[in-house]
Amino acid sequence: RKRTKFLLESGSSDPMSRTVVPRISYTDKIEKDHPGYLHELYRYARRTKGVRASFSDIAECMNAKSGTLEEERPTLSLHKLQVFRWVKANGGSEALANSGGDDLVESGKGKKARDEAAEEDTGDGDADVEAFL
Repeated sequence: RKRTKFLLESGSSDPMSRTVVPRISYTDKIEKDHPGYLHELYRYARRTKGVRASFSDIAECMNAKSGTLEEERPTLSLHKLQVFRWVKANGGSEALANSGGDDLVESGKGKKARDEAAEEDTGDGDADVEAFL
């Protein structure tokens, strides 16, 4: 159905043409429907779990907070990779560098970037994360 709808909207007359149907990510859909919701949950999770919490812990905390009775917006089901990509896409490079015990940046370029950030750390890493939040 999506393909047919997309073909009709795009004006393509050939239904067999190779057309890529654009997809919107889960986090982008949440941001579109409820602006600021992810940022609010992320700030809550950082305050609750601490600056050095892993993205697994942060995702778990965000999911739990979104599922409370006092929350009128939708209950989320975020994975650690979705949170990682959302933070990275929203300029959270300082937050990524300061997540020392994170299980996502243990390989390859992520580990190298974290090690370089640790070498350059001047002791005000918490201030950098607070600036992002």
